[in-house]
Amino acid sequence: MAGTATEYIGGWTSEHLERVFNKIAPTCEHCQGKCTFLCIEQCCVGSDLFCIDCDRQHWLHRKNEFKVLFINKRHVKSRAGNLKDNLSELVEFFRSERQLNERVIQFYQRLHEKYVQAID
Repeated sequence: MAGTATEYIGGWTSEHLERVFNKIAPTCEHCQGKCTFLCIEQCCVGSDLFCIDCDRQHWLHRKNEFKVLFINKRHVKSRAGNLKDNLSELVEFFRSERQLNERVIQFYQRLHEKYVQAID
């Protein structure tokens, strides 16, 4: 995300949110950095913010940076919209692959014909 004025609720920019988080976020006891991530696994509901660099409890869990909670919804695509875009890209990919395969097959058919003529 580019940090535009409408990226986050309240018209805040990414830089503004980071400045606020740096003031209020808990400090990591290991590296003295800021704990700005939260675990979104069901087993961790209600757990504290953690440092992405030092924490090993949530290492294999799904996690998000805390500021995602402040993203302006106008910038969030629906799951259906994402699936539609991905499906369109996939269909286009298969079309181009099919065309490529057809050209390769035609090449080998011509090559086969030349070998047959050379043998005869």
